[in-house]
Amino acid sequence: MDWTKFSRKIRLNVSPQRIYDSWTKTTELSKWFLKKVIITEGSTDGICRKGDQVDWHWHNAGSIESVTMLEANGTDLIGFTFGGSMEVHLSITQDDNFSILTLQQINIPTEDKDKMNFYAGCNGGWTFWLANLKAYLEHHIVLHDPNLGKRDDLFDFCNT
Repeated sequence: MDWTKFSRKIRLNVSPQRIYDSWTKTTELSKWFLKKVIITEGSTDGICRKGDQVDWHWHNAGSIESVTMLEANGTDLIGFTFGGSMEVHLSITQDDNFSILTLQQINIPTEDKDKMNFYAGCNGGWTFWLANLKAYLEHHIVLHDPNLGKRDDLFDFCNT
């Protein structure tokens, strides 16, 4: 088993551009994924582009993930740093009348604690967020609860 990477896919009944925009427009990211998104260096129009430094403000955790946009081609490829040395790459393809979003997380550290935190934890986390994206794009609802607050038992909730 290769603990340094994993990938997740989801089929979406929306256009590839709608998926792309939901990952690169700060206003969209804050509807289905994050509490607040601030481009701290780079673009000034609210669209994340290659080279931009972006702060992701998480719901319920009170923490900020600073990401660097590694790729954003305007149509079907997005990449960003994640959790320090890791990277997340997104690609959007079409299959029949559906769009397929593939997420790959790479450069996962292989210490035992990292296997649990990043390989298992992120794999489960991205699975939820991809399902949440589908719910948002196809049904105009979100599955996460942004109002749980910072709690000791947050990890017991699957929709934080």
